[in-house]
Amino acid sequence: MNTAYTFVSIPYGALTPELTSDYHEQAILNGYRQVFAILGTFLGAGIVLPLVALPKDPVQGWFLAGGVLGGIMLVSALLTVVLVGKEKILQGKEEKQLFSIEPETTASSKNPSGHSTLSGGFFSQVWEVLQQRTFLLVLIPWTLHISGVTLLQNAMVYYFEYMYRYKEGFQIALMILLSFALLCIPLWIWVSRWMGKRKVYNMGMLIFATTVLVFFFFGHRLGVLWAYILMIPAGIGFSVQYAMPFAILPDVVKWDLSEHGKRREGTYYGLWTFASKIGQSLAFLVSGWVLALFGYIPLASQQSPFALLGIRLLAGVLPAILFLLGVMIHRHYPIDPERYRQIEGKIRSMEKGSPP
Repeated sequence: MNTAYTFVSIPYGALTPELTSDYHEQAILNGYRQVFAILGTFLGAGIVLPLVALPKDPVQGWFLAGGVLGGIMLVSALLTVVLVGKEKILQGKEEKQLFSIEPETTASSKNPSGHSTLSGGFFSQVWEVLQQRTFLLVLIPWTLHISGVTLLQNAMVYYFEYMYRYKEGFQIALMILLSFALLCIPLWIWVSRWMGKRKVYNMGMLIFATTVLVFFFFGHRLGVLWAYILMIPAGIGFSVQYAMPFAILPDVVKWDLSEHGKRREGTYYGLWTFASKIGQSLAFLVSGWVLALFGYIPLASQQSPFALLGIRLLAGVLPAILFLLGVMIHRHYPIDPERYRQIEGKIRSMEKGSPP
């Protein structure tokens, strides 16, 4: 299922820079996308158990839930294919002719007969993209942030169970976090018009990191009600993780077009998805290591003070470090509104066939 989801999500995300080339409109477009993503998360979480309860047999209920959710996924994906696909394919052909761009292969990817080989073209494109500093200044922070978020999410389950003795409270905290993230996406989109995407992304992650550190130092002392309150500023900061990264990546695609005359959305979004999965996997690995190192006992009713410290580190200091590292790296990202206008001007010169 995850493999099939990847087949859908990569080209779906790669459509973003083709739908609009306007700097601010890309942020607005991504804002709508992420708002509906969160609403879809709420909807999916809300309808599963009612669907399961419809038949008398729970097994048949789960079959029903899977069928309904799978049908929604199928229809929504096919709507995108039908409504967007043809127009964008034609536009892509015209663009390749406009810039005299060959398909994403290089001379090194061709065999002696002159025919392209898939593996050479693929790996050469990936290697070329991974050497681009502009892209790495977005990719590395994104990976660090997704790792920190995964660490935090995993640890909060243990935190509420062993610190507050209220495991169900995690679901309440998560709903508060996502609700305020949802509400603040339009706010951050609006602010980015004046400050730029880079500053907004860094500002939000700094708010998130600060809240996480406050939670580490005071969350276990103040009780579950204060944990819920802290979810409000956490959600405000966390919302930039929805609002900004996928609005920044299309700018990199545009920059690549202006610098190298190539549109490589598929390569960029493929590496983007791959990096997020690597970040999540490393977070799961680190979580297990830290819990084992601090003496966590699985399924135990109580944990030692040392194990509780390990849980607090996973829910506080370690994610905050990853967030701050991401901000320090991303602050060097060079594309702001002024630079983007220069990129657009260079592309227009290329379209007219004159030197940029």
